[in-house]
Amino acid sequence: MEEREIIGIIKPLLNNYGIEEFDALKPQTQRRLVMMEKYFQKCIEKYANIKQNIRHLDLSVRGICKGSNVGKTTVYNNPDILKKYIEKRINDIECNVLIIPKLEFNTLVNKVELLQSNLNKMLVDIARFENMRVKVKSLEKIIANLEVQKIALQHELNKSEAEKDELQREFIRKKSKIVSIYK
Repeated sequence: MEEREIIGIIKPLLNNYGIEEFDALKPQTQRRLVMMEKYFQKCIEKYANIKQNIRHLDLSVRGICKGSNVGKTTVYNNPDILKKYIEKRINDIECNVLIIPKLEFNTLVNKVELLQSNLNKMLVDIARFENMRVKVKSLEKIIANLEVQKIALQHELNKSEAEKDELQREFIRKKSKIVSIYK
């Protein structure tokens, strides 16, 4: 890449990053920035090549059979060893080979953080629900005790009213037997 192209990359980046303009910098600083950006461009090129090479990997039973010159029939006829070995190795390699762009990685990180936040909220809600459930059970016991007391009091009231009625009847009977002396 020519120096003019490198400078064309550096100028907007300096502006985006809120750094002094390229033309206002000392020549020595300009040269250093050009050398750094050349290195960054090599890194970007290597990264793109690595990603391209990884995309060409065929990490499937079919791809492994083709690349290793072992027939698929042979693998499927020996599932306990060959097929299982391929599946386990693919899993190991895929976990270590996965290279994703920074934007996609940040998106995944944000999703994980959102999920973690939602999980934390759900755990708080579950704890609140459990506390409410315990309170409801306690209140149900209190209500049951109050209902028993209400029944006992109602029974007592009925008994007292029966006694009162009996006393009133007795009073009326005795009153009718009383003879007034003032007649």
